[in-house]
Amino acid sequence: DNEIWNSMKSESGMFAALKLSFDQMPSNLRRCFALFNLYPCGHAFDSFDVTSLWGALGFLPSPNRNQILKHGANQYLCELFSRSFLQDFVDYGIGFGFKIHDLVHDIARYLGRDSIMVRYPFVFRPEERYVQHLSFPENVEVENFPIHKFVSVRTILFPTSGVGANSEVFLLKCTSRCKH
Repeated sequence: DNEIWNSMKSESGMFAALKLSFDQMPSNLRRCFALFNLYPCGHAFDSFDVTSLWGALGFLPSPNRNQILKHGANQYLCELFSRSFLQDFVDYGIGFGFKIHDLVHDIARYLGRDSIMVRYPFVFRPEERYVQHLSFPENVEVENFPIHKFVSVRTILFPTSGVGANSEVFLLKCTSRCKH
C-alpha cells in the first residue's frame, strides 16, 4: 500500500522499494543490517563473524532460558533472508554462508552513513568525529589513520583476509583511545 511500488521504473525506484522493506523491519534488525556496510561489496559472509560482531555490540536479543545467543542471531539472519536482503544463502548446519547484492549493500551504506565509516584513502571531516564503527577493507593509510580524532568509536574492523594493522603502535593507539 505504498506509492513507491507504482514508480519503480528505474534502479532508484528499486532502491526506494528496498528501503521501504527496510523501513518495515524492527529497529533491532535494522541496526544489525546497517553493519553490513562495514564489509566491502561482494564480500562472502560467514554467519559466525557477523553474529559475533552483533553480539559484541549488544544488538542481539537476550536468550530465553533454554536458548543460547546463537539462536537469536540465526533468527535475525533467517529474517533478513526471508526479506530477500541476503542471497546465495547456504546452511552448513553449524552456521550460514551468504552474500548481499550490491544494491542491498548500497542501502546498508545509506543507512549507516552517520555512524559507520569505510573510507580509503582517508580525509578527516570534523562532522565524522562521532562515527561509531570503522572498517579498513584495505591496508591503505591504516598506520597513519588519525584515530585520536574520533571520540565515539566502538568497532574497528578489518573485514578482508590478509588486511590489518601492521604495527603494534597502531593497535595500542586504537585500544587506548577507544574505550567503548
